[in-house]
Formats: sequence, structure tokens, C-alpha cells
Amino acid sequence: MATATRTEERLAQYAFIVRDLSGGLETDWREANVPRVTWELGMDREGGAQFAKKEVTIADVDNFTLSRGLIPSKTSLWDWVTASGSYVAGMPYGKGIASPDHLRNLVIDQLRRDRTVAVSVKCFNCQVVSWGPGGFDNMSSDLQVESAEIACEGLHVVYY
Repeated sequence: MATATRTEERLAQYAFIVRDLSGGLETDWREANVPRVTWELGMDREGGAQFAKKEVTIADVDNFTLSRGLIPSKTSLWDWVTASGSYVAGMPYGKGIASPDHLRNLVIDQLRRDRTVAVSVKCFNCQVVSWGPGGFDNMSSDLQVESAEIACEGLHVVYY
């Protein structure tokens, strides 16, 4: 006798949506970590001051990782990955012309259980650093991705 299995809906499993601000890219992910921002601390000692004056100088944004994702079509994320690789391959002696698809501005939306946006993170000038395609599965027409690491130059976080 066969037993019925209980399945979760796709919307309940994938709580992060990554969108391209210029359009053409939208993927669903189970896990995402928000990039961490750190600032360098500059010190300045004026005149005969006994203590140095400390000031925040340059900000550095860490890479972020997206894990276990579904892509509706291969043309969205895969074209961006190949454009990033082609840019690096086409750089003889450290010079090259960036393709229009090389750097993108992304939005990572974290969704609540009722599918409303809880946190929205805008990441600017993003590029793919590493890519890990997922296993093959005939249960879905979507393409699976195990992980993608993305570097960005700046971000803006909005809590709702």
C-alpha cells in the first residue's frame, strides 16, 4: 500500500528572492547571508596631542553566499556567470573591456512566512566570484544551484 507524502510548497521553502534592478534576473534561494561591512580606522595625531584622533576611513564589503537556489530559466543567472568568466578570460595583460552584463545591482529580499518582505538589501556593482551548480533532478523544470558567491562594492539595507 502506497503512503502519501507531505510536501512543502515551493514558496514556503525558498524565503530569499534575488532580483536584478535592471531586470532579467530573478531567482529563489533557501539561504542567503548578508554581506558584512567593515571600516578601516585611521589615526591622526595633531601637533603635540598625547592621544591620536581616530576616524573611520574606507569601508570594505565582504562577499555574500547564496545557497540552494532555483532558477526559472538558464538564460538569467547562467548568462551573468558566463559574462563574468568571459570578462576575466578576455583580459590580456590585465586589461579588458567589461561587458554590459558584467556588473549588476542586485536586491536580496528576505520574506516572512506570509510572503511579505521583511528585509531588503540592495547590493551595488555585484559580480560572480564562485559558482556551484546543483545536482540533477527530474522532479522540477527549474534549474538547481548549490551555491553562488557574489562580490559587491556597496550595499543599502532596509527593514520593513
